[in-house]
Amino acid sequence: VLIIVFIFKLLFFFFLQGFSFSDLYYQDNLFRYFDATTFIAALFLIVIIFKRNSFSNVVSNYKITFVIILAILIVLISNLRVLIFALIFSYLIVNKGFFRKLIPAFIFIFLFIFYSYFYAN
Repeated sequence: VLIIVFIFKLLFFFFLQGFSFSDLYYQDNLFRYFDATTFIAALFLIVIIFKRNSFSNVVSNYKITFVIILAILIVLISNLRVLIFALIFSYLIVNKGFFRKLIPAFIFIFLFIFYSYFYAN
């Protein structure tokens, strides 16, 4: 179900690229709007951080990885920076080797901020 919902949401975002809306504020801030799918994707990412082993017993790793990638794309498209930072922070806290993963996390945060400002202009 998550795969279908996340794919539908991504297709919805991609098809909105070419449309023009009469509300200029909505047109300018199209990707800043989010809905329940964004929060479901974030909730899935949080649950998978804590319970990945439980899921791998029931669902194949290929499907889990695919849903994780789709969920990350949905959260990135929604442009909720606070939500992205919260997900990265919870991932770093839960996993062992916090300091070893700190540098890649800062690189990711820097790239995301650069992407956000580049996309906003």
